[in-house]
Amino acid sequence: MKKHNPIVITSNDKFRQMANKEGWKGNGTVGNPYIIENLEIDGAGCKTSYSCINIADTDVYFVITNCVLVNGGRKTRVEHNFGCGICLNNVHHGVLAHNLCVNNRSHGIYIYGDSSHNILIHNICRSNIVGISFHQTRHNTVMHNICIKNEDEGIDIQASTNNIVNNNLCMKNGMHGINIYGFVANTIMYNACIKNNGGCININVTQPNVIINNICIPTTIDVPKRDIRFI
Repeated sequence: MKKHNPIVITSNDKFRQMANKEGWKGNGTVGNPYIIENLEIDGAGCKTSYSCINIADTDVYFVITNCVLVNGGRKTRVEHNFGCGICLNNVHHGVLAHNLCVNNRSHGIYIYGDSSHNILIHNICRSNIVGISFHQTRHNTVMHNICIKNEDEGIDIQASTNNIVNNNLCMKNGMHGINIYGFVANTIMYNACIKNNGGCININVTQPNVIINNICIPTTIDVPKRDIRFI
């Protein structure tokens, strides 16, 4: 794994330029996405970016995989996109897979600004303020992620629509396992919310959503010591 400075990309052209400079695989098309992989980024004290990876205003296809993203914003102020492991703002067609986001001062992964058609799969978000957060997004998929021991929510989704949250583990977070606020037509199913201090799933909406077959175990119940596996 290669140590790397924080990454900031602000357009399709900037993505192409950085991919050429860094030698990343791919060309940004659906059949050949850019691939950012095997990087270790420590954001502590960085003067050029408050987050480890910050991508904005792109619709090229890309994958971020097998990266370790730590200490985003640890020596800076935190506000919205500051201090994240990965931050996507108005970004479409990204895949975040098998990344470790730890000890970031804000979110492990934060996606906002009308971002759509992104996939989060098999990421671990631990010891951040919030594990995974969506704000004003649509048509994204969050599945097989682990959000554990974050200070607030494991997964937080606000003012978003037509997202799928499926087969995630939210465990021992300081607030709710999954927090749902002001969004419609989303599907929340087959998630396990275990021993979160604020409760399992918090719902604050009046519009229809599909919330089925989730496992909710409060902090007052002992959980058998065994592996938790998702199909």
